[in-house]
Amino acid sequence: MAGQRDPWVCRRLVGRALRDLRDQRHLTQAESARALGWSQSKVVRIEAGTHGVSAPDLRAILELYEVTAPAEVGAYLAMADEGNGTSWYEPYRDVLSGNAMRLFAYESICTGIRVLSPLHIPGQLQTPEYAREQLKPYYVGDQLERAVQARCERQQRNCGTSKPPAVMVIDESAIRRLVGGEDVMRGQLERLLAASEDPTKVIRVIPFASGWHAGLEGPFILLDIDNPLRGPETVLYREQSDTDFLTGDNSDLLRLYKYKWHEILSSALPEDGSRDLIAEQIRRLGW
Repeated sequence: MAGQRDPWVCRRLVGRALRDLRDQRHLTQAESARALGWSQSKVVRIEAGTHGVSAPDLRAILELYEVTAPAEVGAYLAMADEGNGTSWYEPYRDVLSGNAMRLFAYESICTGIRVLSPLHIPGQLQTPEYAREQLKPYYVGDQLERAVQARCERQQRNCGTSKPPAVMVIDESAIRRLVGGEDVMRGQLERLLAASEDPTKVIRVIPFASGWHAGLEGPFILLDIDNPLRGPETVLYREQSDTDFLTGDNSDLLRLYKYKWHEILSSALPEDGSRDLIAEQIRRLGW
């Protein structure tokens, strides 16, 4: 796990688990609300994770859904309590998309990361200079600097002693493209090469010689997460989508992307070959 659990993701997982319990008992949101003496909108907000839930309210819901085992009740209460905090990225809300904030939240409980990046160096490994060049079309002035700062803080939070293992697959075009000029790109590739020696990271490059591959259809991330309420799960994050998918939400879609991942790996160079390609491009730029 990357570190302290994010408050938003705690609310999200508690809400989803409560929704599942309600469905298992064949109750509608309106029926649950009536049984609890609440408005239906309160049940909707709790299940959506948009608001935290107090310990007395949570105990009442769990009692209605016949969840009485002390260990299980305790797990719900602990997670709901963590959901009352403030997420680290809140100060950057004006320079982060809703998608990015959801991704950062899930990263706080992930146990493994699989990244497909066909267009650019993954944000987890970008230098500040490279990130600034990538973000320039979207922000200016102070907003630009804070967007870069948010990206750097995200990296720091995922680089502690408990950092999750990551496999990152990058298309060769992202290695060859001169983002910010030779100096910026050289510094970025040197950082990428150093990261490839990290035992918690696997970096592989899909060469041009592989031709068309499934990764060119768009970037995505698969996060394996530790969900105390439902067990291990996988989250699919797609940059071109405004929805996050948990295993239980759309198993067919997740199965498709896991298949894509294995197909993409078969097109990529092995780790040593990938390092050689990155080093060769650094030499071209003048080591």
